[in-house]
Amino acid sequence: GHLSIGSLMEVLRELGVVPLRYVIEEVLAEAGLDNKEFLSYEDVQTFLAFYRITEGSTREVVRAAQRVFRRVVATTSPGSSPLGPCVSASGIQSLTLEMQASELPKALQQMVGPHMVENVAKLVEKIELLKEGSEHGGASQGITFHEFLVFYRRVRASVIED
Repeated sequence: GHLSIGSLMEVLRELGVVPLRYVIEEVLAEAGLDNKEFLSYEDVQTFLAFYRITEGSTREVVRAAQRVFRRVVATTSPGSSPLGPCVSASGIQSLTLEMQASELPKALQQMVGPHMVENVAKLVEKIELLKEGSEHGGASQGITFHEFLVFYRRVRASVIED
């Protein structure tokens, strides 16, 4: 069977994703599916893979997140390059660098702005990574760029939930 773009958006809503049409269109273009009226099963899989990588964010947001992530890594990790890891053709950052988990609140705040302080604080409270005496011997775990995008999406989603 095949799925129309409208039906794809309905499926995403059923899965708990709030699809924005321009984001869907951008992800379809990134996946090379923007000229199709109907998507095959394989096309849907490709779309979902691209959507997952970007966490439903536009290229502009992903690039802004990359700048914040690289800046935080460069200022908190000795010997790291301010340019950070390589970026693929699709604009997705390599997952090799990690940001210190203790820097997550500051980095998220840079992404969402001062009006979301409470939302960031609520999310950070829920995250076990930041708690002292974790299973990692008290040291906080690192956060990859993709994980940073996930946390960013969670802060954005918390606004909708409130």
